[in-house]
Amino acid sequence: MGATAAYAVGQLNVAKAIKYRRDKGHQMSNVILHCVFCNFRKDVTAEQRTEVFEALETFSQTIDGVLGFDFGENRNFENKSPAFAGGFVIRFANQHALEAYAVHPTHQKLGAQLCTLCEGGGDGIVVYDIEKSQ
Repeated sequence: MGATAAYAVGQLNVAKAIKYRRDKGHQMSNVILHCVFCNFRKDVTAEQRTEVFEALETFSQTIDGVLGFDFGENRNFENKSPAFAGGFVIRFANQHALEAYAVHPTHQKLGAQLCTLCEGGGDGIVVYDIEKSQ
């Protein structure tokens, strides 16, 4: 499966999880930290990484409910994640804002671009969504 197709499948899984949460009556108003960690291919330059992160940051600022976007290189102080060279965290006001971001065509395009820079395409990306009560 190509990187774009794998990314699309991942987004379908996000939509299913969102529907499940709603069906189970989970609260949708807590802050969400969308944490994305990337295992970049060895030939990808720091400039290429920064370019896609900056594009994601610029795009995220167009979505209502985005509270912040931070990206950077992995410092790996504990030597636990040397394969993951960098990543980003987006702070969403609530799950609705994350949903709007996740299904947006610009996110789909930039996500597919990010996949092309990672080892194994979408398999080279790890995503954690952490929910925090306000």
